[in-house]
This record gives sequence, structure tokens and C-alpha cells, in this order.
Amino acid sequence: MKIGSTIQILALGMIVFPFSIHAETHWELQAVYSDGTLAGYSKYWKVGADFGDSNNKVVITGIVLNNPEDILDTQANYNMIPGDIGGQWQIYVQGLDGDHAGTAVWIGQNYENRPPSGGVGRYTNEEWVAELNRINFSNGHQIRQGDLVRVTGFALQYNGKSNINERHKKHPDIDTDFTVEWLEQTPGLPEAEVITLADIKDSEDKEIFDGTRNIGCEYYQSRLVRINSVHIVSGTFAPDSDSVYIGDDTGRTLRLKLGLGETFNTNNLNSTFDVIGIFDQEYGYVDGYRLWVTGYNGGQTILGIEPPVRGDANGDRMVNVGDLGILAANYGRNLKVEGVDSPLWRSYGDFNGDGVVNVGDLGILAANYGAESSYSADYAKVFVAQSESDNTSEETTADAICSGLGLPLILMLGMMGLMLMKLEE
Repeated sequence: MKIGSTIQILALGMIVFPFSIHAETHWELQAVYSDGTLAGYSKYWKVGADFGDSNNKVVITGIVLNNPEDILDTQANYNMIPGDIGGQWQIYVQGLDGDHAGTAVWIGQNYENRPPSGGVGRYTNEEWVAELNRINFSNGHQIRQGDLVRVTGFALQYNGKSNINERHKKHPDIDTDFTVEWLEQTPGLPEAEVITLADIKDSEDKEIFDGTRNIGCEYYQSRLVRINSVHIVSGTFAPDSDSVYIGDDTGRTLRLKLGLGETFNTNNLNSTFDVIGIFDQEYGYVDGYRLWVTGYNGGQTILGIEPPVRGDANGDRMVNVGDLGILAANYGRNLKVEGVDSPLWRSYGDFNGDGVVNVGDLGILAANYGAESSYSADYAKVFVAQSESDNTSEETTADAICSGLGLPLILMLGMMGLMLMKLEE
């Protein structure tokens, strides 16, 4: 996206999201029974409701936590082999502010191969590619981690969590499709919530299940978390491995699910490290929790996607003139008073998290100007692909000029420009 376009969009006030139907919170959607034989089963009324009635679709909003191809093989693979789902696609969407929950969105190619009861229908390879194009793009924008999205679709329970999916049906007469809409903001990945293994495991290393979802594993389900100072207890460190267990010095452990990236072929971690991933439930209704580590840069201290780059407003994991333009367009705004959800503040230029875009944020941007994440190359591929049809010479020139000015001069010019903008108001 061009810088000018970014500023114009922000100036139009993108924080208003017109919903035509009732939007659920993730917290509502993930509600479970707390005791008896139904413990851990979903109790939200739309989960598993009649898919013949489009009014039973759910609507959730939040930030995408992963790129689908980082965790599942999306490649088309039509077959009739029992148990072979073929291509799969999944994203996790984390709720905003008080909506302390998240939801997985999933689709598979060969529903009819699912054991034991199976699904309905299969997508041919050509149909599957068409489905991927439909859900991977919204108004020409490729859905990526860090995007703010709205998802509409039917919900179904799976091992203690409620997913949005096609109800495992490629139905010839009923529209079971879900949609993923980009809400024209990419605030970037939220800060991972720091937890300890004692928050999710008891002293006997058993998973803590609380049906009210106020503590324990349920409280963190489908959200981005960080666990510090852990070590590998056992398992094979490799792409797509689900055999790795981490532990702390109290004897508590947690299972990991590693992403598909080639960097998982080599373990360069120190004996003690921090891990960042999506807290997930896969193997049971009151247990079976794990941490899905979607990426690894081959470093020694962090296993997982790196924390957001300070000063990055547009979510491309680089700090440059585009971020300066976004900050300038929003300088002086009190996002907290305006009611903007706090996970979105960074996308308006608030980098210190106080809810106000001011000189403190400009200082942070200046101090980090030119910084980039080790994952920025992947983001660059997406951003470049999106802008191939645009004239990017203005952006390139602006970046080149800023790179040569030096941080003090950038800060000074930025302050002068912002003061002039305020004097003209």
C-alpha cells in the first residue's frame, strides 16, 4: 500500500466497523460447560446450530495470529484415502481488549475422508485453489498475521474449542462458506501475554481446567502467549513436530507443536530460552493443551515469532518513512478517549502504549528508524506483491532520503512538520 493511500485511509477514521448482524465476542463463542459429563463441551447456542439457516452464522473480529501456510500444508491434494484431509488452511484470530479469548478458523480439502463419521464432499484440486484464493484475499489484500479481520461463518465444536469452519461440508445446495474480511488495518501481532507454566499446570503437572474460563488453560486458549526461562525436556525438534516438550525448574511441562518452516530443521537455542506461540487445545475436552510455535528465526534466545518492532505502525515489521507518515497523520489524537481498542493503538502511531500519539512516540520511532525483524523479508514479499501495480518510486525516494538524513534530523523535521500541522488547524 502506498504511503499517501495509508494516510488518507487513516484520516477517514477506520475505527468504525459497521456490522449488519450481531457480532459475537470470542468469549461468548468459546464458552464451555464446567462440570458433569459435558465438561469442556461448547455451550454457546450457535455452535453446531442448523447450517441451513444463515442466521446461525457467527461473526467475530480480531487480529490474525498466524499465516496459514506456516502451520498447515495448504497445497492441493485431492484423494479418496480414508483419513487424508489433503490441503488444510487455518488461522487463529485473537479478540480485542476485554474480549480475552480467540478462535480458530479452519477448512480442509477432503472432508469425506474424515474418520470416523466423515464429512460431506471433497474439493477437486482446481476447486481447492479457488477456495484458497477466496479466503486468502480480501479486496485485493492478502490476509496475513497482524491483520485486523472480521470472520463470518458457521461454528462447530472440536475437542473443547469452538472453531469457525464449513461444518465439514462441501454442500451442493447450501452455502456453508465462511468469509474473512480485512478491515483495512494491519496493527501487527499483539504483544504476547507473559504466563508461567504454573498458570496452566498444577504442582503435579496436570492441566488446570476451569469451566468459567477465568483461570487456567481455558483462559489463554487461542491467544498469543510467551513463557520465559524454559528448556527442552524431550522430543524431536523438526518442522511439524508435535513431540517436543518444554519444562521449567518446578517440573511442570508443556507440549509444543512446531510450524512448517525450514528453520525448525536446526535447533540453535540456548539451554534456557523463551518461547512464544498460540496456546491451543487439540487432544481433549478438559485437557490436551499445547503451544503452537508458528515460526523460528534460528536464534538462541527466543523460540517463536519475535515481538513487534517498536516504531512499526503498519505491521510490515520494519520502521521507515511509512510509519512516520502514519504517526504524523494521527499526531495529537487521544485514542483511549476515542475508544479505540488498545491492540490497535500501535497502528495509529502510539508506540509506548499510553493511548496518546505524541512526542514520546515520535522519539521511539526515531530511535528505531531503520530497524527490522528477521521475519521482515517474508512480509516484504507480500507488500511488494500487493504494490506491483502501483507507482512505488515516491516511497523508494522517500526512504532513501530518510536513510541519509540521520535520526536527529528526522526527529527535528518531524517535529517541525507536526507543529506546522497543528498551527494550521
